[in-house]
Amino acid sequence: MAVASSSQNFTVADVASAGQPADFSGLVGNYEDDAAFENQVADPAKGLTSRAGLGVVANFLFLYIMFSIAISIHERKKAGPLSGRAKKAGKRLAHAVSSATGEKAGKTPMINQ
Repeated sequence: MAVASSSQNFTVADVASAGQPADFSGLVGNYEDDAAFENQVADPAKGLTSRAGLGVVANFLFLYIMFSIAISIHERKKAGPLSGRAKKAGKRLAHAVSSATGEKAGKTPMINQ
């Protein structure tokens, strides 16, 4: 039996035709012949029209909307943490002024000409 130098490349067919029992363990076992590579066409629309695909898309859309709402509420509160107190104080002031002047709160007094 002749020992090949390391610079020669052998295929699985060469090893099998040499009369030796083919040992397909190791790295050689990871390779398959060309019959394993079939023409496969990816069709994303087929996955989206199924119930599972629609469910996944709907869940992600729902989560996106919920997180967007939560983030906008959080940002609004963070931007003006005392704005709620300021609005309440403004309403109390308007009520106090209206009760002192006899005018209805929230309306500007008419100027007599």
